Amino acid sequence: MLEKDDTIKTEGQKPEDAAAEAFLEKERKRLYENKTDDNHLFLRNILNSIFIILAILAMIGVLVFKSESFWLTISYAVGIVAVLVKMVEVMLRMPGIKKQEPRYKSRLRTKR
Repeated sequence: MLEKDDTIKTEGQKPEDAAAEAFLEKERKRLYENKTDDNHLFLRNILNSIFIILAILAMIGVLVFKSESFWLTISYAVGIVAVLVKMVEVMLRMPGIKKQEPRYKSRLRTKR
């Protein structure tokens, strides 16, 4: 929420209008900063598609090749690859993975 100090008064503008304008400006900045998350959206969609295809193939393989040891092992391997692809996609979704700022910095400072 906006504090009294956050209101920007301009000539001829009511304080409510100035507060709304300040709020909108903060929202624009926040949305612009979050736009960097959309840069990986295409890659994430491709990885999700690959994951779905591999997972379906693995499930079909496990159901079809119940007794054949070699093909059953291949089906499990395809399932493991599908899970690894999904893990990569999840890593791209994490917002702070690139810019790791230590949150514990204040805890490290001790008064001696």
